Amino acid sequence: MATLRHFLSSAILIAITSLLSGCLLSAPSVMTHRPADRVVDEAVTRLWAREIRSVAQPGDWLLSRSYSAIGDAIVLATPGEELSHAAIVDPERGTVIEAITPEVREVSIEDFVRRNRYVMVVRPADTTDDDRRAALARARSAVGTGFDYSGVLGIDDERTFYCTELVYWASDLAVRRGDHHTILMPSDLLAYGQVMYFSGRRDDPQMLRVAGGWLDERASAAERTAVMTTVRGRPPAAIAAARSAPGPAVSTTSIGAGTIDTFTVDTVEIQRSSGR
Repeated sequence: MATLRHFLSSAILIAITSLLSGCLLSAPSVMTHRPADRVVDEAVTRLWAREIRSVAQPGDWLLSRSYSAIGDAIVLATPGEELSHAAIVDPERGTVIEAITPEVREVSIEDFVRRNRYVMVVRPADTTDDDRRAALARARSAVGTGFDYSGVLGIDDERTFYCTELVYWASDLAVRRGDHHTILMPSDLLAYGQVMYFSGRRDDPQMLRVAGGWLDERASAAERTAVMTTVRGRPPAAIAAARSAPGPAVSTTSIGAGTIDTFTVDTVEIQRSSGR
């Protein structure tokens, strides 16, 4: 059974490399689907970005599950939590540094979050603020470096990075922990840090109600304008009209006490219910 699992994982990793280097790079996920209501979908993005800015510290990691076919392949190939991407966040600048084809780049938190079904903030274990800031600076120094296509097959190219490889290298885990990996997947990073935040699933009906309620009643005018401009390509003439389009019902319902999967979200619930 272990041999079969290894064979299947290797086959999927080869498929991932083909996807990364071929025309299917932007192919959507067949395992997960975005919310139908584009306004609420974008409200989720803005709400999560706001929460990440509040929770994360410079040099923390973002682990996520994307809405891409590549994301499907990665979660099928790896055990544990369904995670397909890893990056380093700078909440002070509001940006994320990630290795994604064709190169390492720095994008806004909103751009990163928008591509994902859910996001975690993970704080590297046994690190100081200075350690994490140094990791962030190291990751930023790699912006513009090419993507490591062969790395996902265990053929390392020290001049390039794939997503988890960038995070591992920038955080200096090989030196600090003495661990060396041939292939490192996003879910592997959970062993090296503590989950500080879990967004919940974008397509969860309760999450859509929370985001819709936040947009209607607690978001600033600038945030409402940003949502509608992203969705409609123009400032909102009337948010109420767009909110009446077919899609999930919205209200100010909070998530309530408890957990989402195995990750507690008590701190985030407080932020959402208080409108922070």
